Amino acid sequence: MNYRWLIDKYKERKRILEYKIKPDSAIEVQDINYHYGEYKVIDSFSFSFKKNKIYAFLGKSGSGKSVLAAHFNGLLKSPTANIYLFNGENIYKFNKKIANFREIRKTTGMVLQNPEYQLFKETVLEDVCCGLKMLRVTGDISPEEKSKSKLLELGISEEFFGRNPFLLSGGQKKKIALAGILVIDPEIIIFDEPILGLDPFSSAKIVEMIENLRKQGKTIIVISNNIDLLLELGDEVLVLDKGKLIMHGTPYTIFRDSRLDLGVPKIIKFIDKLAKENPAFEALWDYEPKNFEELSLSIADVLRK
Repeated sequence: MNYRWLIDKYKERKRILEYKIKPDSAIEVQDINYHYGEYKVIDSFSFSFKKNKIYAFLGKSGSGKSVLAAHFNGLLKSPTANIYLFNGENIYKFNKKIANFREIRKTTGMVLQNPEYQLFKETVLEDVCCGLKMLRVTGDISPEEKSKSKLLELGISEEFFGRNPFLLSGGQKKKIALAGILVIDPEIIIFDEPILGLDPFSSAKIVEMIENLRKQGKTIIVISNNIDLLLELGDEVLVLDKGKLIMHGTPYTIFRDSRLDLGVPKIIKFIDKLAKENPAFEALWDYEPKNFEELSLSIADVLRK
C-alpha cells in the first residue's frame, strides 16, 4: 500500500503548525496568481495585512480588486498562493484546497457589492441566521436573538423580520447582507463598495460602523471607486493595476502622487486650493484630515497659530 500521500499530508500539516505568522498580522498572503482563461487577473500578489487596520483597495475597473479580495476567504482559489489567517487562536493556511472551510469563513467575512448574491432565504430573519447555522457558530444567545439584535443595530426594524428580502429596497438588501456577515463576528471583514446605492444618512452610518469595527480590533478591507470614502476610512491604500500591486502607502501619500491617474479626493483639492491662496495653509498637509469635520478643526488650529 502506498502511504506517500499520508506522509505528504502530515508534512504539510506540520509545516502549517510550525509557520510563525507575525504577531501583528491578520492575513499573510504569498504569491496569488489568478487567470480568466488566458487573461491574467492577479499577478504575483504578496502582502501582510496587520491587525486593527483599515486597508483600502484602489484601482481602475478591471484592475483585480474584487477578484483579489475573494481569495482571502476562499471564494476564489489561486493554484500558486499560500494564505495564512490568524483568528486570535489558530493559524489557518489554505490555497487551492480548503480543508477548514467553516473556520476560514468564520474568520474572514466578505460583504459583496451586489447584496442579492448573499441572500438565500424566504425571510429577512432566516437569511441573517443562515450563516450562523451553516458555520455552526455557537454561543449563549440563540441564532435568532443574535440576528434580531444585529438587524436592529443596522436600522432594520422588527416589521421587516418576516418579509422576503428580495422584495425590499437596494439599501435594505445591503443592510441585510451586511447583518448576515457581522452577526458571525469575523476577525477580518471585506467590504466591496459598502455605501454604493445608499442615501447619505445610511452611508454615514456604515462609515461610522466600519470605524467602530476597527476600534474593536477588527481588520478591515474596503474596495471602492469612491476616493473620498477611501481617504476617510483608509489607514493604508493599496493601488492595483492589471492585477499587480504597484504602490501602497498612507491615503495622503497615494492621493497626492501626481503619477497616479485615479482622481483626487475633495478634501485634498480644497487644501491644495487654500495653500495656493495662502502659504500658511501648507501646514494643513501635516494634519491629514480625513473628512470635512476634521478639516474644519485643522483650519481653526492653523489660524490660531
